[in-house]
Amino acid sequence: MPLPPVTPVTPERLRRLVTQRGEFVREIPEGVVGQHGGRSYQLVLIESDLVLRTRWSRHLPPQARRGALQLVNDWNRDRILPTLHTQASDDGVSLVAVHTTSVALGLSPAQLAELVDVTLSVTGNAMSALDGSIPLSDVMPDDDAPIDGRDEPADLGDLDEIGDLDGLDDLDMLDGEHESGDDGGQRDEPDRDGTDGYGPDELEADGYGPERGATGTADGIGPADGSSGPAASDERT
Repeated sequence: MPLPPVTPVTPERLRRLVTQRGEFVREIPEGVVGQHGGRSYQLVLIESDLVLRTRWSRHLPPQARRGALQLVNDWNRDRILPTLHTQASDDGVSLVAVHTTSVALGLSPAQLAELVDVTLSVTGNAMSALDGSIPLSDVMPDDDAPIDGRDEPADLGDLDEIGDLDGLDDLDMLDGEHESGDDGGQRDEPDRDGTDGYGPDELEADGYGPERGATGTADGIGPADGSSGPAASDERT
């Protein structure tokens, strides 16, 4: 029996697949917004990359931003996927997971279905790890709301228009203004040795010491064999 043909991955294929999974929410120009496991996600094709983006359903208070940066930096150092980022808004600090896979050579229907399934599983594990790493007492009062405090699927930062996604590693994307330093680059995360005036003692004083970082392999997402992931980033909407 001949194998199913490998064909280019297109936004329309993504929409059909998410619809078949029973997770369709709405179309967006480069793909689709879906909902899986109580969380909204955005599945888009950016040039030759399949990108899935989802947001943790809770918010941390604004004063926890530096501690959140430390947690995110620890995660990205120890794991390959997904990449975590912080995002600041009027509601507080949220955490965003991004999973990127090259699909330049195309995929068969079965391969695409399996890739999306694995991607949702990996990002879901990351969100569950955050649930276990940050106590409920540390989140904003509206934590019990379904998603981002709304009864309908979250907009993931009003991401109906993707825009130019050059530089995915920096996540300068999706209606989010990247917080920058004076040189226009990414804002530095807190140094572990406290050289920026915010070290482990200050993190623990905030209630977000290294012991609360999502480290180790208990969540099922193993370390990156000693390699370093991207530094923590801080987006502002």
